[in-house]
This record gives sequence, structure tokens and C-alpha cells, in this order.
Amino acid sequence: MKKSAIKIILFLLLTLPAIFRCGIVDDFTQPEIISAYPANHMTGVDSDTTVTIVFSKKMDTTKTSNEFALSCSFGAIEGFFYWDMDGRKLVFQPKKSLITAEQYTIFISSAAEDAAGNDLKKPFTSIFSVSIDLSPPTVISHTPANDAMVVPDSAITVRFSEPIDLNTLYSGITISPPLQGSYTWDLSHAHITFTPLYKMSYGTTYSVIINTDIKDTSGNALAERCFYNFTVGDDFVKPTLNVTQPPSSELWREDIENTGVEKNNDLVIEFSEEIQISELRNAITITPACEFFVDTNPVHTAANITFKQPLKSEEHYTLKISPTITDMQNNPLEKEYSFHFFTNGAGSIAPVITAITDPKNPGGWALNDIQPLTFDPPSPPDLPGYYSVQIHFSSKIMPTSLALSIERTLGTGATPQITNPDWPEIAPGNKFNTYSFDIYGVKAGATYKITIKGGENGARDLRSNYLKNDFVQYIRF
Repeated sequence: MKKSAIKIILFLLLTLPAIFRCGIVDDFTQPEIISAYPANHMTGVDSDTTVTIVFSKKMDTTKTSNEFALSCSFGAIEGFFYWDMDGRKLVFQPKKSLITAEQYTIFISSAAEDAAGNDLKKPFTSIFSVSIDLSPPTVISHTPANDAMVVPDSAITVRFSEPIDLNTLYSGITISPPLQGSYTWDLSHAHITFTPLYKMSYGTTYSVIINTDIKDTSGNALAERCFYNFTVGDDFVKPTLNVTQPPSSELWREDIENTGVEKNNDLVIEFSEEIQISELRNAITITPACEFFVDTNPVHTAANITFKQPLKSEEHYTLKISPTITDMQNNPLEKEYSFHFFTNGAGSIAPVITAITDPKNPGGWALNDIQPLTFDPPSPPDLPGYYSVQIHFSSKIMPTSLALSIERTLGTGATPQITNPDWPEIAPGNKFNTYSFDIYGVKAGATYKITIKGGENGARDLRSNYLKNDFVQYIRF
């Protein structure tokens, strides 16, 4: 070894103790935390508390403060740092009071350094709670029970395991469909009642959700969401109906055309239970269209359809009843009912002409054909005619409704005339069944048309049934 190297080694051996004694490089011990307040897992800490940390050595206050954090579920807590003169005790003062029912975490990372630059021996964590009550509330019971059936004015109640913060009620309990109402509570604030302002709707299912917005008086959120349903009413059977036309008690059928119906009589709908009448009139339609009234019996189990004007005789109609009709618990009619009926009751038969006779043709004319006739002796001589023509009707005719005319359709001559009209009583009790008249002013070789007016403004019987169409009979001399 060279003499110069030996001299260097001897110099270092002689000077190193002096360097350590001067404090230049004499501290390699890592700092530790001796105590902390609040202690780990401590509860019931005052909301205005400060955090105090005591270190084993003098610390680099700037670096250590930067590595300190106090946090909760809302994030980091802002505050102010204070150090003692020795640099061993750190005091952290939060800017705002701590929140109850929150867990707080004190954390100091190992990057914190002492004054000699030694890192903290290990990271430090301490968890504490401001409130002594850390237990979340639970729902002990509620009414109505899940899937219960209730009356319309039932209240909704919830019993919690402990008093709750009443300010959390409105966001914590949801009822769907929405109900207007008010909350009340007992002295303990653990039994909550919601009373609807109006009766709930029959047949409606309501859902109640009690969510974790509900908190107890210590700020602990509900342990778990609670959900249940209930339905208003105890009747879920859809109503049915039958249709009759008194005095007959025979029930109408939907699969056939109901016959023997009178055009003047009311129709009666009998329901299997009481119905709500608000939609009754709009739910009933009759085609062809006609005007009618609908009224019900006092207990709303039957409805009468009364026509403003008689229906047409021997006409096909359809009665439809919509399921918009509901019972008292909002159950709609079982289905749409459809009844076909024909107004051909005994008092609803349209009159017809059964025969036309005269003394020369007692067996009757050829209806719907041209009937050949021969003159009777002229009277007066210049006005040939035909006498004692009788038109026979199927029912008694209202005399003032008969309109009969005659006109020439082929040939020449004067205008014919109907004279000597009469309603002879051919047999006892059948007055107005037969109309008689004479014809004057006819001419040989000419063809004439006799018309009896029908339709709504034509011949009608004593029950207001009218001849369906104009009746036409041709004659030739």
C-alpha cells in the first residue's frame, strides 16, 4: 500500500469521532407516535374536539402537517395546525364542528419526517366517532301489511326501532300513486302515521318505499330500504249483467237475435252488484241511433232504458254496453256486452194490406200486379166509374193518417177521382180495418196507379206502427 493511502485512512479514523460529536451525522432513529387523541375506536367524542398527536422526537412541522389528514365519508376535513415549542406535539383544530353519526379517520403517512430527516417509522391510523349511538334505525312494523287489502280511508303507519329525525320523513317515505295527506307522530318520534287527505281509490294498488334517507336523531341512516304494497278494497270480482224487456222475464242472449221486442217498452239492465252511475249513460249505445234516457233503481243494481220516441217497428237493432261501467270498488264490467234484437212484438208489427176486394172480385185483386177491371154502369152517364172497392189492413188504421191517390199512367182521358171514402165495420169490433171508396173518371184502355202512402208520414195503425213503404196497385179498364 502506498504511503499516501495509509495517511488518508489514519486521518479519517482520527477525525470521524469529532464529526459525530459536533452533531453533523449522529441521528438515524426514526420517529414514532407516542399518543393520539381521539384514540382509535373511541366513541362519543365531542363534536368540537381537536385532534392531538404526540411524537417521540422533534418533527419537521411543515412536512408532517402536509402528511396529516382527518376525513369522513364526506371527504377531507379542513382545519388549522398548531405545534408546541419542542415540535413534538401537533394539535389540529377543525374549521367546523364535526358531524354526529359519522366515523372519522386520522391518518399520518410514513412520509412525515423528524427534524433530522428521518421518516415516520410506520403510517398511523386512528378511527373515532363523534356520537355514542352508531346503530342504524330499523323498521319494526308497518300497516297495512304487505299485500294487504284495506278500506279507502285507512292510515299508513310505520314503527321504527328508535326515534327518528322528523326532518327526514318527507324525503324518506314515498307512496305511489301519490297521495295527499299529513304526517303525525307519537311523543317518542318512533311511531309515524300518514293520514290521506282523501279516500284512496278502490281497486288501486299502492306502493310504500321507506328509504335510507330516514335517519335517527343521531344521524344514523336506516339500516336497509323497506318496500311493501297494499290494495284498496276486498272485492275483485267484475260485475256482470242481464237484459230483459218487461213484462217478459226472459233474459236476452248475445248469440242470437232476440225477437218479440216491443218498440214502446223500456229495456231493463240488471247488474250482479251495485255500480257507479257516472259512466252509465255514455257506456250504452243503440244502433241504428235513437234517443233514450237511462235511470237506475235506488240501489244502483238495475237501469231502465226509456226511449224518447218509439223505436221503428220490425227493425233490427244492436244494444252495446261498454266495460267502462264499474262497480263500487272500481272493478270494470266483465266484458263488452252486445245484444241484437228485432222489434216484432205483438204491438210492434207494421200494418200491411192483406187484400183489395170489390163486389165483382170478392176473392181479391192480384196484388203487386195489374188488376183488370170492367166498368160499372156510368153514373152520371158521362163519368164511368168503379164502385165499392175495399182495402183490407192487417190492423186498425188511424183514419187521419191514410193518404190514398190515383193517377193515369197509360192511355188518355180525364183525371180519375177517389170518392165516397168510408171505414165500414165489416165485422163487429174491426172498425178501421177496412177502407172503402169509389173510382170515377176512368176510361177504357187506360191503366191507373193507386197509391197508399207509407213511411213515417204515411198510414199508421192505432199503435203508431206505420206502413213500411208506399203501397202501389195498378188497374186497367
